[in-house]
Amino acid sequence: MMKSAGLVSRLVRRTANDAGSYRSETMAALGSFLLLASASLLTASYLRSRAARARRQPVRVTRR
Repeated sequence: MMKSAGLVSRLVRRTANDAGSYRSETMAALGSFLLLASASLLTASYLRSRAARARRQPVRVTRR
């Protein structure tokens, strides 16, 4: 009886460790995705505002 209880607790512990490993990999992948998405949104926003600014301000050429 004691031997089987130790085996079960070892199996449960291993399963919990596997679940923790899977969870940390999932969180890392999610974090990478969110970082990439926010960087691309910021870049798109910056490029849009830069293009709008270029359309608003006419280029002034001064000759001396």
